[in-house]
Amino acid sequence: MNNKNRKTIYILLSLSFLMIFGGAFSHYIDGLKKDHEAVLKRTVDVNNTYEELTTNVSLFEDEREKLYGTSLKETYFDNFYQTNQEILEKLSNFEAMVNEIEKKTKYMDSLCDTYYMDSGANTKCANYKLIYEQVNNYFVSDIDNYNKNVRSYNLVNVNKVNIYQTTRKYIDYNDDKTMDGKM
Repeated sequence: MNNKNRKTIYILLSLSFLMIFGGAFSHYIDGLKKDHEAVLKRTVDVNNTYEELTTNVSLFEDEREKLYGTSLKETYFDNFYQTNQEILEKLSNFEAMVNEIEKKTKYMDSLCDTYYMDSGANTKCANYKLIYEQVNNYFVSDIDNYNKNVRSYNLVNVNKVNIYQTTRKYIDYNDDKTMDGKM
């Protein structure tokens, strides 16, 4: 082979390697860009879901105050039989709110399995479990108190009323060895 052909082969091989490495580098950069976009989307999802969660918690707190401020506060043994069905319906709605908060919490579980560059997202990921734990345990405590009142009422009255049935139990959702919200 002559020198001209060798130079051409070297040039073609060099260009081939350059194109292969250039393509691999471009693919790598494109992958980084897509990962960055996915992380940004997850960060937005964390912020939006946390906002929805806190809104639901505020509604839960408002409903709890109303429940204690009206229905449970104004219920006495002499009118307990007449008002019990209404109270049971309100407690059912109250539990539906906890169920909705639980759905948001489960979604946050799937989003908060990574570390974010956004400190606000990391803070939200650190806090949502405590919030859910408190809401759930307040609800269970409220139901326990209500059911104690029902049992006391049923001991001394002919007209019996039903306790509120729930499958919810006290939880330690954030695994800190305390059950926040348990009274």
